[in-house]
Amino acid sequence: MRRNDEAGEVQRFSRLYRLHYAAIHGFAYRRLHDRGAAADVAAEVFLVAWRRLDQIPAAELGWLFGVAHRVVLATNRAAHPLTASLEDTEPRPEAGDLTDRYEHFEELRQVAAAVDRLSLPDRQVLLLVAWEELSGAELAAALGCSRGAAAVRLHRARTRLKRELESPAPTKEWASVTRQKGLEE
Repeated sequence: MRRNDEAGEVQRFSRLYRLHYAAIHGFAYRRLHDRGAAADVAAEVFLVAWRRLDQIPAAELGWLFGVAHRVVLATNRAAHPLTASLEDTEPRPEAGDLTDRYEHFEELRQVAAAVDRLSLPDRQVLLLVAWEELSGAELAAALGCSRGAAAVRLHRARTRLKRELESPAPTKEWASVTRQKGLEE
């Protein structure tokens, strides 16, 4: 009988891995900007999943994102500000109106800077919804809270982001000093 249980666990884990590895790897890569580190995070996430296979809720992907978030934080590499990759990249001249492309780039930079000024929990909620396209149940599983609490956290994060976008942006130096000294919320 135990052999059948083990075969079922292997099949369940294989399905879980096949369905969600790319999403977990992408999640880690967007935060670490390093494919090798992202692969390490994904490996650690699926090691945890294997060890806790019987504890994974129906919202598997959300649970995996929650584990991935904690693994990324544990690596202490999540300190890269969201705007760093945008500040190092200048708009590339391509076919089409360069003025429109530059304005779009500036808008994107302003949004990224506003997101970067938010607290880590607010950034986490917004990025899980925007980048990972999690449903309400998956978001709740990723955050380790009820669906209602996840919805409230998302609403509050969106409200704070809107406020950041409407307020004059602090200087780049101020934002980096507060982040380095841990003065953010």
